[in-house]
Amino acid sequence: MCSTINLGTPFCLDRSVLNITSRCTLKCKLCVTGCPFYDVPPHYDLETCKKSIVRFFEIVDYVRWYELSGGEPFIHKQLPQIIEEVMQFKSKFDKLLIITNGTLMPSEELENVLVRHRDKLYFMISHYGDISVCADDLEDYFKERSIEVKVKKYYGDDQHFGGWVDYGECKNYNRSEDELNSVFSRCGATKMNGNLTTHNGKIHWCVPSAKNMTILKKIPDVESDYIDLFNDELSVAEQREKIRNLYQKKYISACKYCSGGFGNENAKRYPAAEQLW
Repeated sequence: MCSTINLGTPFCLDRSVLNITSRCTLKCKLCVTGCPFYDVPPHYDLETCKKSIVRFFEIVDYVRWYELSGGEPFIHKQLPQIIEEVMQFKSKFDKLLIITNGTLMPSEELENVLVRHRDKLYFMISHYGDISVCADDLEDYFKERSIEVKVKKYYGDDQHFGGWVDYGECKNYNRSEDELNSVFSRCGATKMNGNLTTHNGKIHWCVPSAKNMTILKKIPDVESDYIDLFNDELSVAEQREKIRNLYQKKYISACKYCSGGFGNENAKRYPAAEQLW
């Protein structure tokens, strides 16, 4: 077990996210993952998720937080099997984090898995007020089963972190090197020691990088900005070196196209989860 990030031996990370779906029950105007705006939201099948999990833990000795994200993770009908796959590596992480928007309750099949692995699970409910129709029941559900849960309040006048920020249109802001360094250094992903996000086997530093480079292909493909878990030609040592190089960057390509609001205390805040309908 590693108490802090360590890119030597053992090879330890602070946090890593596996996106299993971009399907969602909500249509938020400022959705950072862009869920409402895909013609066909990415939704990764069980085998793709399993392959990502196995390859990740071949490379990484320990990660403090491993997260399954959406979209809304409870939409994925194979979530129980995905959790079971992650738990094959339970000695290699502190907690499996799952964030939900409080609109769905777990199925009976999922409940059995959650109860069996409750000591390693941590749920976070993003409570958006009236539209999070199951949030209160869901909080009780987890507490009754001794599953760790935290609720973040995103409605009313005292929203968590003041509300959401606008990541802005994906466009080239023509920033100087100093400006790019500043955007990267004050970014919330950087402050979290990297919010390493995996989409379809590719690990990016942050969600906007994964979304705009791997999924939407709105920005140029820069191989040094991600780790391709599905590249069989690279050894574990070579994949670790790519992660080390990512951590040494002063900025990534996505910083050229991002508003820079995430993690910036001075960025304008908006009410969370305003719906498009």
